[in-house]
Amino acid sequence: VRIGASYNPLGSAGRSFAFLGPVNIAATGAQVAVGNISVTMSGVVSGNDLNVINFPNQTCVNLLLNGSQPNTYSGGTTITFQNSGANAHSTTLEAATSGSLGKGNVLVNNGGGTTGIPMLTMDSATAMSPFATLDLEGSIAGGMVALNYTGTQSISGLTISGFQEPYGLYGAASPPADLATSGLFSGPGFLLVGLVGFPITSETIVGGQ
Repeated sequence: VRIGASYNPLGSAGRSFAFLGPVNIAATGAQVAVGNISVTMSGVVSGNDLNVINFPNQTCVNLLLNGSQPNTYSGGTTITFQNSGANAHSTTLEAATSGSLGKGNVLVNNGGGTTGIPMLTMDSATAMSPFATLDLEGSIAGGMVALNYTGTQSISGLTISGFQEPYGLYGAASPPADLATSGLFSGPGFLLVGLVGFPITSETIVGGQ
């Protein structure tokens, strides 16, 4: 499958489907818009940036990346919820396997309101590249990111509402995570924010907004 247009609507209400083969994102900035369905991509996703957004006034959008091989797209991942009507509820992306979020940075942008469920779920402690950053923007809501794995995902940076957070350990459980009281994260996993190979000691478990 080749995604080449600037706006790519997928499916219709109540219909779910899966891409079992490779998906190539040929256009930079192309939006994958999903309307009230679940979409699964099980083949290798290659090319540019992956931008997931809900149809206007649609209740629930789910994209699952569960390929057995790492995805190779390099332009980053953007997950956007546009609160465009009374029925708008959520945009969610589940990164189920190692390397499923490609090689670039990840942006989670809540366009308003409370989605009620995580916008980004990571089921693997290596879903993101250790050289990538995680950016949470828009209407910052509790439980925006679910860390549904055992262990620690290393990333190079964490930004919340435009502010770069210090190096350290982040997650829902405290101790040892510092950013537990804000409720941004759920699940048993942790994010280790810092340079790859950066030694973490008790003095470097810092953070908070």
